[in-house]
Amino acid sequence: MIKDERPALSGEYLNIFLRLANEQGWDRTIVLHDTGIDEHFLQNHKNYVSFTQLEKIISNSHHYMTQPAAGLYMGQKLELSSHGILGMAAMGASTYLEAAILFRRFLKLRTQLVKISFGFERFCLVMKFELLHDFGEVNRFVIDSCLSGAFNVLKGYLGIASDIEEVRISYSQPSDIDIHRKIFGDIVRFAAQDNAIKVPLKPLLLATFSGSKPLQSIVTKECENLLSEQDEEISLARKISALLRQDLLNAPSQEKMAELLLLSTRTLRRRLQDEGTTYHEVIDVTKQELAIDLLCSTTLSIEEIARSVGYTETTNFNRAFKRWTGQSPSYFRTQSAL
Repeated sequence: MIKDERPALSGEYLNIFLRLANEQGWDRTIVLHDTGIDEHFLQNHKNYVSFTQLEKIISNSHHYMTQPAAGLYMGQKLELSSHGILGMAAMGASTYLEAAILFRRFLKLRTQLVKISFGFERFCLVMKFELLHDFGEVNRFVIDSCLSGAFNVLKGYLGIASDIEEVRISYSQPSDIDIHRKIFGDIVRFAAQDNAIKVPLKPLLLATFSGSKPLQSIVTKECENLLSEQDEEISLARKISALLRQDLLNAPSQEKMAELLLLSTRTLRRRLQDEGTTYHEVIDVTKQELAIDLLCSTTLSIEEIARSVGYTETTNFNRAFKRWTGQSPSYFRTQSAL
């Protein structure tokens, strides 16, 4: 069998799963059997579980992971501190929305199993969790872990669990949803088109209690360095976004961008499709992220920000920003300053 030694997830998450195993009376020796993982490995917080090791862990733990509430219990053990340097980056953010953006940006440092994307639905941020691999019957465990863990962080770090409007789960409603109700309350909806948590923007725009620009700058730089070291094959979308940020007002066409990257247009389009996006979507997300960052962290005028993110007409920027967030840029900035 060909071994896949690429990092799949942080060893700290495996440690948390093993603590859950102990509490549930599961046999940890079965979980770790034939994985090459020993106590020395588990004690080093910098270690990563490879895809080959993860496949074996899932095989060993299939009976445990497919128990109905296993993923929900796993998620309840995830706190901000559970996410290592990613949690530190979030804690240094000036607003909770900025923390969420950093979490999405650097999640790949901690796991290659899921990705987070954002949507906006009338004054609300929708955090969507997308599985990057098919785990079969264990998909529910991964989904539940993500949603329960994110809900736990929102409740503990933001203190706004009561303000969360909706938790959406893609699988059909189980016969017993007592644990779901206990964790999420009455806002959970099953058989949804995505796995997501819908949070009002207003509390996310508040200043964090632990925000520190110097800390954030240091940790963000370290995250960027680690991401580069971990990922020799940086995603094409991230490469394009970095190039676009240099001059969004004169964003090149898809054909020109392909030329800059020494790719054919067809290859660029195909590789972006493999990453689940398009060139147009990369431009749109880059504009959205930069606009939110500039509104929250600078005193630039709306007109200056509009030009910085590629709009010569402020009215077009206002229209685009309202499509992204459900709010006008000026209202968004006012709320973030409260």
